[in-house]
Amino acid sequence: MVKYVQVEKDATGRTPWHEAVAIPVEPVLDLHTFDPREVIPLLEDYLEEARSRGFARVLIIHGKGRGVLRHRVRSFLAKHPRVTAYHDAPPALGSWGATLVHLEADKNLEKQGADGAKGFPRFRGPLSPMAWLGLIMGVVLGIVLGIVWRGLR
Repeated sequence: MVKYVQVEKDATGRTPWHEAVAIPVEPVLDLHTFDPREVIPLLEDYLEEARSRGFARVLIIHGKGRGVLRHRVRSFLAKHPRVTAYHDAPPALGSWGATLVHLEADKNLEKQGADGAKGFPRFRGPLSPMAWLGLIMGVVLGIVLGIVWRGLR
């Protein structure tokens, strides 16, 4: 868990949060709920923790919008010593509204998985196997409901 504390005061002079907020470290980080001023300190902590947990790839969702947050995130990633590469996510994962980040391997961790990396799975083909499964299940459910509906008429 990354502990994050907001230290700025609001318009009334009070600190908005009185305690640290625990953010679970997963291979996907959605920045929509964070103030843009909080993003850089959050990313510093998140990337270090993700790397220490052995994640080789993480997905940072910044949204499409006007691209201000995307630019801020990518400027930070370009300077980060543990980031080996970053690029737009594949279309099924958010396209230019998300950035797929490749992290330097931690030498102290044992290799995980077939490709030696934990974290965001490799994307292969136009749709992942789970997406195809969901699509097929939806089509089958639609056919069954159509047959039932027709039988009730």
